[in-house]
Amino acid sequence: MEELTRDKNPDSTDLYKILTHCLIEHYKKRPREPQTAEFLLENFITLFQEQNVPVSSLLESFIDVLGNKIMKNDKVNGYITTAEFQFIDYVVKHETFSIEIGLKLLEILSFVFLNKPFLSKAVTEPILKLISKFKEESSVSEIVLKTIVP
Repeated sequence: MEELTRDKNPDSTDLYKILTHCLIEHYKKRPREPQTAEFLLENFITLFQEQNVPVSSLLESFIDVLGNKIMKNDKVNGYITTAEFQFIDYVVKHETFSIEIGLKLLEILSFVFLNKPFLSKAVTEPILKLISKFKEESSVSEIVLKTIVP
């Protein structure tokens, strides 16, 4: 993927879409097998670090499946893995990370903060990064207030 992107090969876009689809389908069909998702997430981070690849198309789908996984409050699958935390931590800082995706992620992380005490400390930093990044947006204030005052 790196070589295709670096060489501006037109197939790199198709490959990116295929890998994104593989990640999302893995979450939908094999949520109890985190190794494949971890491998893909780690490689997406490497790709984003080394190439100028937009994160939005991957993130929209990723945030949706992560939200579904977390919001079910399922004791087996309703957690965030270390690889997911690392991925979230990286993409929150990415220059193409949008407010729309940030708001969805902020809602998910706020849910985790309030409903999964064992993860509350871990989600605090990404929540603070999101609030700081989009502090001028009134939507962020609304989510924070909704979280604090349920």
